Amino acid sequence: MEITFISILDLTPAACIKYTSGSIEDILGYDSNEVVNKSLWDFLHPDELSFARQIHSQSVSHDMAAGLSYFQIKHQLGYWVGVECVFNVVYDVLVASTSIYKRGSRSHQKRATDAPVVRRLFSQSQFDPRYNMLAYISSKFSRVPRSPSHEPRAALFLNRFTRSSNIIYATRGVANVLGLRPADLVSKSFYYCIEECCLHGAVRCIESAKSNDTVAYLRFCFRNPLQDDNGTGDRTGYGSECQDQDEEEDDDEMQYEDCLDSQNPLDKCNITTNTDLSRSRTNIQPRTTTTTNNNGQRIEVEAVVSCSSDGLVVILRRALAPIPPPFEKPGYPVHAKIASSHLLGPLILQSQRYSATPAASNHCQYHAPPLGLKRGS
Repeated sequence: MEITFISILDLTPAACIKYTSGSIEDILGYDSNEVVNKSLWDFLHPDELSFARQIHSQSVSHDMAAGLSYFQIKHQLGYWVGVECVFNVVYDVLVASTSIYKRGSRSHQKRATDAPVVRRLFSQSQFDPRYNMLAYISSKFSRVPRSPSHEPRAALFLNRFTRSSNIIYATRGVANVLGLRPADLVSKSFYYCIEECCLHGAVRCIESAKSNDTVAYLRFCFRNPLQDDNGTGDRTGYGSECQDQDEEEDDDEMQYEDCLDSQNPLDKCNITTNTDLSRSRTNIQPRTTTTTNNNGQRIEVEAVVSCSSDGLVVILRRALAPIPPPFEKPGYPVHAKIASSHLLGPLILQSQRYSATPAASNHCQYHAPPLGLKRGS
């Protein structure tokens, strides 16, 4: 496991640091109190300052998720440290995971490959031009108009040292994404927030992200953890297994959470929302146990998972209807009879597989020949 620290910055041009986790001392030598309420630009190399400001501005304006950048940051002793930063815009703050960059390391290579894929999957929003076209075709792509603002998102910090992945911190945005208060989620297992039909894939995704220190994309149906009387209901074997392991690691976990409590982002980070968003919270009933939205449909959630040595960072938003991936040019004539279910399925899977590759944005498009010309002429 490589050393990575978590930081929270505001979205102002000054990029003021609101919180850092304890591992910053292992990487840069600073105590958290030495950097909080200071501008990020005070620590960056002068030659990279203009480029960093541009990235920050573009990321904020485009609601960037799974962004990946490389910088040189000044160590407390005066020398420069090359770092890699995975960052996400979470409504009114920017959450980043920063580690020392080591050229050629397996984890850095995997993040460089995975981050662009996750970014494309998560960046599909109602502001995407394709949604403007698809909204005329199907109502499922239509969203309620809202004032120009950042997309409602929330961040969860999970304890990566237990299989139950307990939630140790939640931003206030969970009220708008999940309809719950942060206090309702803290200390609950993240897996209690996932419907059983999605649980196996979620566990595999998160465990893989932890073991590889990489970035992952997760899409699941939300389950209200308050449905359990005490949050300890059985989750198809995962609950009991996690509970046994948690009991064995109680001392370590208490020390870990005490360390985080001493640097609680709630105390150091003044995370606020605009007036309209605050007013909408008065209509939310956090204690309800329903897992459906106002239309009676189950709440589907998208998440970006990134790792740090101080915990897992999970960025959440309400899932949007996925844009159908472009079909690849078939290598053989397409006839009407291939539209049967047993043949159409593999074609869709093949198209999805190609659309998830790093080169998906440069996919080949099939063009018909000009009228009057035969193919091959």
